[in-house]
Amino acid sequence: MVQFTMVMWYSMAVVLTDAITPIWEELYHYITTRKAIHGDESRLLVVNNTAKGKCALGQMWALSYQGNGPKAAYFRFFPGRNKEYGAMIMQECKGLAFQADGYSVYAALAKEINKLEAEKIREEEGDKAAEEFLSQCDIMITDGILLVGCLSHARRKIYQCYEIYKDMKNPELANKCASLLSLIAELYKVEKQLRPKYADGSLDESQFLEERKKLALPIMKELKAKAEAYLPEVKAAPKLEKALKYFLNQHSWIINYLECSELTPDNNFQERNFRILAAARRSCFFASSITGADAWGKLLTLTQTAILNNIDPRLYLKYLFDKMATFYRDDVKDNDVEWSKYLPWNINKDDLLGTSTK
Repeated sequence: MVQFTMVMWYSMAVVLTDAITPIWEELYHYITTRKAIHGDESRLLVVNNTAKGKCALGQMWALSYQGNGPKAAYFRFFPGRNKEYGAMIMQECKGLAFQADGYSVYAALAKEINKLEAEKIREEEGDKAAEEFLSQCDIMITDGILLVGCLSHARRKIYQCYEIYKDMKNPELANKCASLLSLIAELYKVEKQLRPKYADGSLDESQFLEERKKLALPIMKELKAKAEAYLPEVKAAPKLEKALKYFLNQHSWIINYLECSELTPDNNFQERNFRILAAARRSCFFASSITGADAWGKLLTLTQTAILNNIDPRLYLKYLFDKMATFYRDDVKDNDVEWSKYLPWNINKDDLLGTSTK
């Protein structure tokens, strides 16, 4: 009886998430048509992973948006972390800035997308226009992908070294780390100083970008110069050497955040969106199948997007499931449904509460 009940609930969950798939797809379209988005991925164990065997780690890939429009999150499960899966989730990403950590797949895919666009420009406008596209961030962000790195990842590695050397009573190495961390803190102070002025209209977008570059670029230049100077001096400290190399390898991408008003120095917004998955993962450890992991990604997309827009996810899902009968009635199911009407920010809150007088 217990087994039958579990199967019944599992089947219901899959059917319901299949029904809301068009809204999940609509959120993907919404995010990938924004000016600047975030990307990341996180592991998820699948017990009956048909692609890899009985039990295997898969990946929940994610995109999100935190710009001037309504915030949104999108999750999609794939059996692995390979480039082919990254290509599938990034296939609609074009004409935007894409912020992610240092995972090489993002850099490779951005390079491929930009190369294809450059060849198209070369055919239509010539070699000079193609080279300008590949070298100028403002053109790349409009027609291709401007890859943006995450300062927080670099900072985290340096801070871990600081904690180690401070505890080991190694003041020379600890001071090197502290000086780098101090400069990184200055970049966040610039953001804290200017972001409210942009939000309240004291600075328009061009003024914000210009002022932020004026203040942040000298700091970024000094930060890079110090890291380069410290690198040959820390050969006996492999962990710090690795942290410095990571920062220097990522520097040319991290600095690109200065090209887009909707981005900050880090990818923390996306990482915060994974907290709900991490909490669930600690409680239940795994998805029971790839189908279940797919359903998890779809439900996570809708619930997290609702939360980002200050909407109770339980009310939102109830509202959508109540609408299912209307969506799929025989007399209307063949008609086009305007799915964008059912994105969280487009729904009247009275309708969510069931108090609308319409």
